[in-house]
Amino acid sequence: MVYLFELDSVRKTDEEIIAGQKRLYEEIVHLGNTVVLTYNQLVDSRAFFSLLAHDSTSHSNDGHPDYFESFVTLFEQGHIRLAQYGNIRTISQYLLESIAPDKHFIYSALPVKSSQRRLLALIRRGLTYSDLSEIDEYRHAGKPGATRTETDIRDLFVEVEGQKASPSPLTLPEMHAILDSLSSLIETVLRLSTLHGSFVPPRAQEELVGLRLSDILAKVLSFRRQSDSLWKGATSLLREIHESQPTQNNRSVYLQQLREEAKKEQANCLECKYAEAIVDLCFNYACEISICNTSKRYDVEELRPGGTARGDSFKVDFFRQLDDYWDAGRDVENRFPSCETNRYERFGKVDLIPDFSKAVRLCSYEDSRATDTPTLQYVPCYAEDIERQELTQKRKILSFIGRSIAVSVACLLITVLLEFASGWLQDALDLQLNVATPVFRAIETILFLLLSEGVSVLIQKVYSGFPSLSEALGKIFGLLRDAIQTLGWQMRTRPSNPRSSFRESPARTAPIRYIVPSALSRYLAMARSKSSDFSESDIYPIANVGNPKVIEKIIRQEEITLEEFGLIYESPFNTLLSDPIVSPDSGDGTSRAFFPYERMLPTAGNGVVIATIHKGKFVLLKQYRHALRSYQLSFPRGFAEPGADGRKNVLRELSEELHAVPSKEPHFIGKIAPDSGLTSRVTEVYSVCIESFCETRQEGIAEVIEIDATELAHLIGTGDINDGYTIGAFALWQLGNNASLETPAG
Repeated sequence: MVYLFELDSVRKTDEEIIAGQKRLYEEIVHLGNTVVLTYNQLVDSRAFFSLLAHDSTSHSNDGHPDYFESFVTLFEQGHIRLAQYGNIRTISQYLLESIAPDKHFIYSALPVKSSQRRLLALIRRGLTYSDLSEIDEYRHAGKPGATRTETDIRDLFVEVEGQKASPSPLTLPEMHAILDSLSSLIETVLRLSTLHGSFVPPRAQEELVGLRLSDILAKVLSFRRQSDSLWKGATSLLREIHESQPTQNNRSVYLQQLREEAKKEQANCLECKYAEAIVDLCFNYACEISICNTSKRYDVEELRPGGTARGDSFKVDFFRQLDDYWDAGRDVENRFPSCETNRYERFGKVDLIPDFSKAVRLCSYEDSRATDTPTLQYVPCYAEDIERQELTQKRKILSFIGRSIAVSVACLLITVLLEFASGWLQDALDLQLNVATPVFRAIETILFLLLSEGVSVLIQKVYSGFPSLSEALGKIFGLLRDAIQTLGWQMRTRPSNPRSSFRESPARTAPIRYIVPSALSRYLAMARSKSSDFSESDIYPIANVGNPKVIEKIIRQEEITLEEFGLIYESPFNTLLSDPIVSPDSGDGTSRAFFPYERMLPTAGNGVVIATIHKGKFVLLKQYRHALRSYQLSFPRGFAEPGADGRKNVLRELSEELHAVPSKEPHFIGKIAPDSGLTSRVTEVYSVCIESFCETRQEGIAEVIEIDATELAHLIGTGDINDGYTIGAFALWQLGNNASLETPAG
């Protein structure tokens, strides 16, 4: 099995597409290799995106004639396979994960921006419900009898930055063209997702430790190229990005940062684009290594931490790949665009790519390809005697063609013998019946053909490879044509590394036993990145979600009990978790192993409550509280802003709610946990003296009142003030005596 860098989704110029398709054809037909694609290569590739467009009732044929059916056939027969990764089983699941609301991928070929949230939501619904009807409604918007208007389609393409939606600069015809291509994509993805037999199981994750994108990039950044200023500048940029996030394995994050860097006035754009090329190659190496048992041109042990290999095969291969990919900086503006775009250009040079219907036919001659993967003793190096491999494949196809021609000729010989027998029988009948009318001759000919066909069919039942007369006549000329073309193959000189004798041990597969629900998947990511929020406890022990067997049990329980575990909801202010707590009686095998325990975490950090003092009196707000659906008297308070400390949060809240001017610096007087049964928020309490304020009538504020400490205590006692934050802040103020601040009267 081989992985092809040439099919990377970012290689989307016409020349790159032609080169990639030719390489795909050569690997399958000339070398007899199985080509393994990643989900990214198939779904987000301009080449496949254009070529897989095909005739249907929903859209016209924009792709290569027969390419779709030929590609699917090669996929079904196992000549092209797809590599599963992690817990992603199918292409449709991968695409759904890629365009999830919390993802910010750079789409290489999809004519969609990550900021077009409504359009992405439409794609998600089409994939989730296997339904193209909604996207078809938008495709026909503005036409007679349509249920959608042109205003609807323009609103579908709005671009959102933060919380601000802006109209798309695209024209209506461009929007319609994008929807047409997306409809084709979704249809293709849904169909290919059902072909489960041609998926390669994922590699065991423990075998990938130290071999992910960030690790490979770190290795590459240790290389030196003398007198190469472009390499020096590009690696300097990457080193700075990598040091700030050394475990980052998302290619899009690197590309986004490089493109932001390129926008700076003093930036060297060529260095940024060269850095993109380096990241692209590191990403492809990570993909290749993540696939079980692909033949490579380098020794993986050179990359593995603590590996025993001391060669330089990876370094040699990397720079060879880099030089080929960069191609002396040719057409870099088109090959390395500076921004995400909706621009979609259909690949039109279909006459320059190989005919894959021929690939299907030639691969059908290669009858010795095993349907079951044999047990590997080792994974051979790609460059290990490749010329002999190509020659063997050529002989294999010619041998099969030769046998097929021989069988077809045998069928024709049988027909000739039957013709002689028929002639003898005809002469005998003529002598006996003396009948020679044209009608009789016609009946005689028909009977002869039926007899020949019947005999060949009977032989076919005994020998399955024996064709009927009609099949033999139809195949023999095609076989001869394919034999002549196969004989004309040109043997190609292929690059090989100086050291090509290394052999990789077979990888261990980790078949996907379950699909992690999205809420639980987000929970796992949070548990890895924010371990302090998941501290251990003997009272309420959180399940060990780092253990795959535990995850499988949690998923099973969710399916049985309809409970939900994980990160249920997240906003800029609150994060709602449903923790899987280990049940005390989970050992009896009958009860629930876990029970859900909800808690709310502050997304940006702890908020603040402010005991605000103006001219010796406390300032309180009569504010409508959504959760209570009623008014409440309370001190000013609010959520934290990302990256802001308590002082900044205090000043911001006073400005927003009171337009207040502080006379002294905010004074920290303590913390309160107002509802530890639900939320982990520990709110910081400050007291602040202000010179002036004004009523803003914003955020549900109906009135601002001033009262002294005695009246405040009285209102708490009567229940007129029942806000826990205010009561707690007042208690802390009283206990602290606030000698350094102006004390309210009373």
